[in-house]
Amino acid sequence: MSSLGEYLRQTRGEKTLGQISNISGIDKGYLSKIERNERNPKPDMLENLARAYGVEYNTLLEICGYKEEEPIIIRRLRKGVSKATDEQQEKMIELLKESFSNLFDEDD
Repeated sequence: MSSLGEYLRQTRGEKTLGQISNISGIDKGYLSKIERNERNPKPDMLENLARAYGVEYNTLLEICGYKEEEPIIIRRLRKGVSKATDEQQEKMIELLKESFSNLFDEDD
């Protein structure tokens, strides 16, 4: 995965550092240093950055090494579920239970 600074620059799009600063409450000079990989923000600051840049907090935690990267299957399932209707989600659950019943505990 790319560095935090590179990832944030890519995801910032048309927003200015001033706009990101207003949303996040983080000084734009400090934001500039983060984007140039001169500063490594702590997890609590990453929450503000995630909101301001419109990205997932967990992604920033992973990039910074605060959290291990999720297995690809989890990332793909999470992405698919976020796009699926309630009906599609129910079908996914049924297929998973039918195919891998020994791996699932009932939680509902």
